Amino acid sequence: MENPDTHLSARIADAARRSPAFARFVRFGASHLIWMMLTAAILGFWFGYAFDPRERIGVLYCLGIILLVAWGITLGLEYLVRRPRPFERSAQEPLIRMTFKTPSFPSGHATVSFAIASTMYFFNAELFLWFLAAAVLVSLSRVAVGVHYLSDILVGALIGSMVPWGLLYLAFFVFH
Repeated sequence: MENPDTHLSARIADAARRSPAFARFVRFGASHLIWMMLTAAILGFWFGYAFDPRERIGVLYCLGIILLVAWGITLGLEYLVRRPRPFERSAQEPLIRMTFKTPSFPSGHATVSFAIASTMYFFNAELFLWFLAAAVLVSLSRVAVGVHYLSDILVGALIGSMVPWGLLYLAFFVFH
């Protein structure tokens, strides 16, 4: 008997395979939406504020540090846990072609998209909900295309959400 995580993740992926329109939507969400989020965040930080150029560069530097730390934690956990991806355990091919085949747990896409959204909360709370919605779409799309389990994206979302807060907390106590 398969566990609820595996079962529900497979049902979501099966739903995407049965509907060509849904499959196109989740392919886009799983592969391209994260890059659109990053571009929108960079442009939003650069053009959306009355910061002087040094402050703009500082904000982008902060975003870069947050993303590197979050991604580094996730990559370390992926190779520590070494969980196979759903398509590696079944006969189903994923709906996308993976450029880099790292282990499944936790999801790097979920981590990075939630880190972008959480960072946006600090700098533009009005846009935070849009970025949060995009992060949820990126993450669920990764399950729907068959490259992650729900638990992969939940842990990735947790890491991506906590790293900006943790680094802010650390910076406050180090530089205060």
